[in-house]
Amino acid sequence: MDNLSLRFVYDRRNEIAKGKSVAHLHIEVRQNKTINRIFINTYIKLKPSEYSDKNGFTCKNHPNAAAITAKAHHIFIEVEEFVLSDNYRALEDVKNWDKDETLIHSIFV
Repeated sequence: MDNLSLRFVYDRRNEIAKGKSVAHLHIEVRQNKTINRIFINTYIKLKPSEYSDKNGFTCKNHPNAAAITAKAHHIFIEVEEFVLSDNYRALEDVKNWDKDETLIHSIFV
């Protein structure tokens, strides 16, 4: 993972500017010193007033703010663990971070 960076990205598709009231929270996995990157959707939708970039990401002004923040950080940690594991070989492997290893690698390679 020496050459990878992970971070939270909110509203990467500018949905708020296009008139929508909520936007997705993604995790960006970027290969350092290149433009190569992959976005992983957390399936968390937030209003702009509920998003804070404090500590990477913190949900605020939401009844379930603590649970949403914990869920996002849990996904972030799982992606980070995958990148540090033996299953990670290339940036494209990050797309399958939550899949079973037997389904990812074919025996006919």
